[in-house]
Amino acid sequence: MAQIDARALAGITTDVQRTRRYRRAVDSLERFIEGQLAFWEVPGCAVGVVRGDEVVLRAGFGVSELGSDARPGPQTVFPIGSTTKSFTAAAVAALVDDGLVEWDRPVREVVPGFAMHDPVATERVTVPDLLSHRTGIPRHEFVWLGHPDRSRADLVRRLRYLPANKDIRAAFQYSNLGYIAAGHLIEVVTGQTWEDFVATRLLKPLGMDRSNTSVAETRRSEDIAQPHERRGGEIVRIPFREFDNAGPAGAINSCVDDMVAYLRAHLGTGDLLSAAALAELHAPQIIVPEDRSFPETSRFAYGLGWVVGGYRGHRIVEHNGGVDGFLTDCMMLPDDGIGVIVLTNMWSSMGAAIAYRVFDELL
Repeated sequence: MAQIDARALAGITTDVQRTRRYRRAVDSLERFIEGQLAFWEVPGCAVGVVRGDEVVLRAGFGVSELGSDARPGPQTVFPIGSTTKSFTAAAVAALVDDGLVEWDRPVREVVPGFAMHDPVATERVTVPDLLSHRTGIPRHEFVWLGHPDRSRADLVRRLRYLPANKDIRAAFQYSNLGYIAAGHLIEVVTGQTWEDFVATRLLKPLGMDRSNTSVAETRRSEDIAQPHERRGGEIVRIPFREFDNAGPAGAINSCVDDMVAYLRAHLGTGDLLSAAALAELHAPQIIVPEDRSFPETSRFAYGLGWVVGGYRGHRIVEHNGGVDGFLTDCMMLPDDGIGVIVLTNMWSSMGAAIAYRVFDELL
């Protein structure tokens, strides 16, 4: 009689148990997601879940456009808004890996003519300052919003006229302009547009073939979600918003399958970025005001393109992203190898609720 390897048998048993557990978790999650769509009155969403090497869930729910019967799926493209910031930070990290950028080198030494309103900030601002919202300037959104004719180089030149309301590194103040400046730095260093560098260095190596940095390109695709919002108690279709000059802060469009590949890269699968680069991206860079409305979760710091905190005692790294008619929630528990992406075609808190439910099912 052939001998049975006890370790192999134990491994098979564990795999079977894990598969059964995941199947139960997926069944529970699918029911929960359908209920959340009805509760929040969101037309549709697409959800991806990865744990370790396994894709636990990749599915769509509801409809891509109100009034149609088109169901979103894992290839349906949604704008991901400020989740783009993690891509811009990853692009800079790739340049650090390549020896072309140094984290601690002042931006003025890389970008000719770079200047802030505060001369001390001009002297000292580094790329991590731009990427962690700690340059001292508030949003100043109307410098770029509504001005599509202003190039990134032009917007960076205008930084010298925008007063700070905090000292450099004294406080967290969310700034899309910081990411526009970081995108311009990438262009100066590489000689490529931010769009081209992100595509060649991040999207293509990960096989993110459905992802792009242009609303115009997205709208040429047949399988896309449409934007919606609540107006006067009614859910209506609204136009897409384009803001190409602010692309590094929020212009990427993607789908569940592509974002699962991106999450796996951040969870340490593959060689897109070095372990040191990933650690730097996910590390706390500046304290953020903490909201303890829900004791199970906390957000106490901002990293480089990611918000850092805890969930039920587990380290969490995440970023959401909202543009007109869309909201994305991208969350990871890196120490547990779990990643979740929720793409929705209307603003609500539904994506976060789904992500937390995923964590509860899999932990």
